[in-house]
Amino acid sequence: MGESYKMNIIIITELFWGLEEDFERELGIGTSAIYDLVKHWSKENNVFCIREIPMGWKRWLKNEIGLLLGRDNIYNKVPAYYEVEGIRVYTVKYLSFPHNKIIGCFFYRRIAKKINNSLKKISLQPDIIISHMPTFNVMYYIGLMFKNISKLAVLHRSDLDRLFKGPKIVKGRVDLLKNNFDKIFSRSEAIYNRAKEAGLPNLTSNIILSSVPMNESKNRDWLNLSRRQVNILYAGSLIEQKGVQQILYSMKKLIDKNMLKLTIIGTGNYEKKLRKITEDLEIEEYVDFAGRKHRDEVYAYMREADLFIMPSYHETFGLVYLEAMSSGCITIGSRGEGIDGVIVDGENGFLVNPYDVDEIAGCLETIISLPEMELKQISDKAVETARMYSEENVSKQYLKLIEEIVEE
Repeated sequence: MGESYKMNIIIITELFWGLEEDFERELGIGTSAIYDLVKHWSKENNVFCIREIPMGWKRWLKNEIGLLLGRDNIYNKVPAYYEVEGIRVYTVKYLSFPHNKIIGCFFYRRIAKKINNSLKKISLQPDIIISHMPTFNVMYYIGLMFKNISKLAVLHRSDLDRLFKGPKIVKGRVDLLKNNFDKIFSRSEAIYNRAKEAGLPNLTSNIILSSVPMNESKNRDWLNLSRRQVNILYAGSLIEQKGVQQILYSMKKLIDKNMLKLTIIGTGNYEKKLRKITEDLEIEEYVDFAGRKHRDEVYAYMREADLFIMPSYHETFGLVYLEAMSSGCITIGSRGEGIDGVIVDGENGFLVNPYDVDEIAGCLETIISLPEMELKQISDKAVETARMYSEENVSKQYLKLIEEIVEE
């Protein structure tokens, strides 16, 4: 592709960020990963985003009543259009409806029409359409409207729940992905391996991992970790699948013979339960619920922490792992989840079974007992790994793959 040629790239996704951080989190978008992946593209290409904003019944009803009464509501404040980093973003708000073949089809057509109305505002013919976490709405729409344009789907962890119902493959979903996209990428090795089982002929081995802004730390002191307070950090949503309860149970097993301090950054619907677990385990003095923090504040906490741990399950990738690694934290992730393969157990971090409290406790104990030189080597390798996933490097690699699809 010629150097002067500007591709017209359209991204359709629920996961785009770009507004104020607190506003995005209130909307329920907990990560800027997709935004960070594509924001550099607009320097040399025309990049548009159709941002889907689904609402459950309760939120939809609240939004509609708010509109009638002129009341403020988070969804009412979402702009119909905005620009960020040269990317032109059109928002499509809609009621998220269960996948009922008869009633749902009416809603899918309405949503497809909304998406189409947004695309009409883009005067340029797209070279490629990319759907991150392709919803039924998008697959339905793409199948109707775009026949001769390159189309790429990128699967996230939640897509596996749509492709499989327990051990069974959902054939209708597989057919939509197979028939409506030229290529399918995955957001992690674990997602790719599982998606292979669905028999998608257009599934490639290309993995689109998250990028990370570097958060390089000061020179760390790993001397006598077993004889001083060990500062452990968790940062993320406080929901059950993040595994914070497993950290607390692991802490209880170690607290009598180790000086541990756990800082928990984040909020969520599981916070009350986590506080109760902390009280029941009688470890309140060793645990600090620090609440929600802005990204820069989280980075400051990472620079002061010795260990970062998030034993989550059903995790697409986990950008926060790379952020912790870039700061030099000894980082503990989940085996078999999105970060597995980026973290190599015992080399640049550690991997555990997120369901096994004894294994998590054993891993913490192992790290605390490691000699200073070995801890420094693991920390240094973590920073090296994070550098490989810098925003510009990952963005360029992703864009090169897209250029190859367009050129085919």
